[in-house]
Amino acid sequence: MRRDTQRDTDRGNDEDSGRSPARIQHLSIAAHERFDEHVCPTCGQKLQQGQEGHSDHSGFIEETEAVQAAGRVGPAKWFAVALFSIFAAALFIGWRGERSEPMSEPDGLLPFTENTSNEGPIADTTDGTGGDEVDGELTDGALSEGAVVTTQRTLASLMGRHRLAYVATDGVVIVNPMSVDPVSVVTAEQVTMNDLLTGFDSFSMFDEQGHTYGFKRDAESATQRVYLLFTQGQVIAGEKSSFTLAVGGSETADHLYVGNSSGLFMSRIDVPVGAELLAVPSVGVLAVSSTGETFVTTQSGFTHYSDWPVVAANATHHVEIRCTEPLVCTPVLVDHSSSEVLDLPVEFAGSSANVTIAPDGSSLLLTNQDTNLSDPDLLYDVAAAELTPLSGKVGNEVAWAPDSTLAVWLDPATTDPRLWVLDLPTAEISSVDLTSLGAPTRAGNALLLLP
Repeated sequence: MRRDTQRDTDRGNDEDSGRSPARIQHLSIAAHERFDEHVCPTCGQKLQQGQEGHSDHSGFIEETEAVQAAGRVGPAKWFAVALFSIFAAALFIGWRGERSEPMSEPDGLLPFTENTSNEGPIADTTDGTGGDEVDGELTDGALSEGAVVTTQRTLASLMGRHRLAYVATDGVVIVNPMSVDPVSVVTAEQVTMNDLLTGFDSFSMFDEQGHTYGFKRDAESATQRVYLLFTQGQVIAGEKSSFTLAVGGSETADHLYVGNSSGLFMSRIDVPVGAELLAVPSVGVLAVSSTGETFVTTQSGFTHYSDWPVVAANATHHVEIRCTEPLVCTPVLVDHSSSEVLDLPVEFAGSSANVTIAPDGSSLLLTNQDTNLSDPDLLYDVAAAELTPLSGKVGNEVAWAPDSTLAVWLDPATTDPRLWVLDLPTAEISSVDLTSLGAPTRAGNALLLLP
């Protein structure tokens, strides 16, 4: 680096004359003239009084040249240093740019693991081909979490937004495949007949232990409330605010209690001898007499329902067997709103046939109650008049989705909460085990699908 010689000269005159600059390089002739005769014209160093020059020029010259060579940086070296600095800066800027941008998939063949924690490097556990871990096993917690996610996704793909309800020992289990916590156990609130309508909504189910459960959505909290009738028995809501109570269940009852929900007036009626009972929500209890006529409960007793024996019914349709000649019977589907009557395949007239109807009447499910029969269960598409054999047996009580898109039932071979799902549009049957979701074992066959 060059220095201002005039500034150094002035500083030297002001300070002690015994001190002088170590050296002054490349002085011009004009600069020499500003120094007195005691300054060496070659190097600028002060001389002794009367001394004309250095006594030993070789030593001084070697020392001076060594110092100058050490301090001098030539143009070639400056260029090399500058080029190296630019290259290093470019590498540093490029590396910082890569770190600031989101990491994309590496192009190389080696596995790449980015450490985002402060705990030091993360060891790569892949086998170099993108596969799973080579050494070690997944923990039980990781396996459990993976099983929960898989089961929940399977259940959501099968059931959509429908919710499932069944009875367990500790309460009523609600399974919601769209919820973060898909399984909840709700303690039923006991109610009396006087509280019946305040708790029971349009959805209810009855288990074989003799309990009736009603379901109602809490408007404020959007949670499901479940009500349990304190008196053991099956409650069936009927038309025109009527209801029926069958103590012990409707299938084996020899008498029923009927009443009006507005005044909760109740009276006992006897079931005709030899009659078969069929509980139909939103309709009442149907009684098929030994003569083939069908009656329905009202708030005042039994009234006429059909001239023919009814084998299945819901709020919109029913199936009856019409026998115009001895041993010549035709099953038909009757639409309540339009009174339209459609003939059904002869399979629906079988003595061992168990028929259930989709809520909108678009499909019928025909299952064989006799498990010794090898005939397949059947699904009937009313609009297409098409009968489709199912790939498996139903074998248990069926619950229909409110929108008639699917039917479900619990596996009869185990108390584990294994659910079977029949997809109506495709007639495909699938199953899913709800155990991994934390669903408890069931206490019966009662099952309900909620919207």
